[in-house]
Amino acid sequence: MTDRLPEGLALLQAWDSYSQENPDATLAGFGAWLQHTQSSPKETTVPTSLSSSLDEDLFSLWGRLMRFTERWAKRAFEETPIRTLEEHGILMYIAQHGSPTKSEVAQHSLMEQTTCFEILKRLQRQELLSEFKDPNDRRSRRVELTEAGRYLVKDELQMRGKQLASLMAGPMPTNAKLQLVGQLQELAQFQANLLQRSGDQPWPLVTKHIPGDIGPNG
Repeated sequence: MTDRLPEGLALLQAWDSYSQENPDATLAGFGAWLQHTQSSPKETTVPTSLSSSLDEDLFSLWGRLMRFTERWAKRAFEETPIRTLEEHGILMYIAQHGSPTKSEVAQHSLMEQTTCFEILKRLQRQELLSEFKDPNDRRSRRVELTEAGRYLVKDELQMRGKQLASLMAGPMPTNAKLQLVGQLQELAQFQANLLQRSGDQPWPLVTKHIPGDIGPNG
């Protein structure tokens, strides 16, 4: 126990430095930051903030993983009536929520309404969805799965979605997955709040809603 005391003190010092530079610090974020600083062979001291180059590396890797996901999704769904991961997400959302409004589907998918509505029309032409007037609001229209749509979701899409998720996670150990899920949940919530605050403002104004100083390269 006493042999671990210096490491424990160093951990507390690292947390103190990190939390001072990051007022909204969380244990999940601290864990990711600490893992990065400890795994870098070039670091001789513990940095107190993330560099813009690290953000850029993360952004680049994120984009690359998105392209991998799109390519694997194309293979996963090539023998089904759907074409894209967006269509898969829309069908799964409708399956979970019964008969949402078309606007609710668009809001959840983070698509422009016109783009989402075009996808919904295509899925209706595939006879996977049906559309009807909202009985409580005649201005709104709701969508629900047809019998063919329910069969597709239950017998094909759920299975292929799970297989695709396992393939994208790769050999990552369970503890790493748990840590990553926690971090991504925080990031998703941050992005949702930022999008709500920024509204339809143009890009230079959007960055003013980001907490803290982002600098010219941030």
